[in-house]
Amino acid sequence: MLQVMCTPTGKSGPATVWRRRGSVSASGKSVVAEHVPPARVPWGPPLLVDRYLAQVLSTDQNLAPYPDAAQLEHQSVPLSHSRSGKALSTRKKQLETMPAKTDPFYVRYYSGHMGRYGHEFLEFEFSEGRLRYANNSNYRNDSLIRKEMWLSPLTISELKRIVAESEIIKEDDHNWPKKNVVGKQELEVRLSDTHISFETAKIGSLVDVQGSDDPEGLRVFYYLIQDLRIFVFSLISAHFKIKPTH
Repeated sequence: MLQVMCTPTGKSGPATVWRRRGSVSASGKSVVAEHVPPARVPWGPPLLVDRYLAQVLSTDQNLAPYPDAAQLEHQSVPLSHSRSGKALSTRKKQLETMPAKTDPFYVRYYSGHMGRYGHEFLEFEFSEGRLRYANNSNYRNDSLIRKEMWLSPLTISELKRIVAESEIIKEDDHNWPKKNVVGKQELEVRLSDTHISFETAKIGSLVDVQGSDDPEGLRVFYYLIQDLRIFVFSLISAHFKIKPTH
């Protein structure tokens, strides 16, 4: 079996491709060790490297120079031609739905209380392109509801826009109502180089906002939470409640 290995020498540096000595190609012919210089094999995006490996692993011909990214973008390499087609397909799906791991964007919201039916809460978070949702209500012995889904970069960009335009990172919860027996709300946001968290009591309506010591800041919080909740519930409906038609 023809074996190929790509080894990055740096975060964005070149890679090295080898044929291992003594390996056998698909036609049964022995293959001598061959080293492709790093200059011929740039360490490109993972998906492009995967496509190149799909071409190599599906043929017994000599290893050709690594094509330019522009060439690969216009080529359609069926992943089924690769002996690791399943793994490559999964890799492609992750790359299309997940943003860069270096993205520091993060949002978490919690609203809950301890009452007659125990700990009841609603919580969701956006982290590294994934939405995690939990809703626990012990009323009539309801069970904990959990949902989890991957989001496209476009969806994450829209969420970033909502958070950034709200200017919530400029607010301070020092004069906001403190948590009480009715419950509490928590909001944690990480946007670019700013990481901030808020804690306040549950807000029933804008009347509670107007009666607070910081109505302007609390109003920003109130409207942002409404937008985030609608955003999350819409995503859940699209992912889990809408059935495709054939």
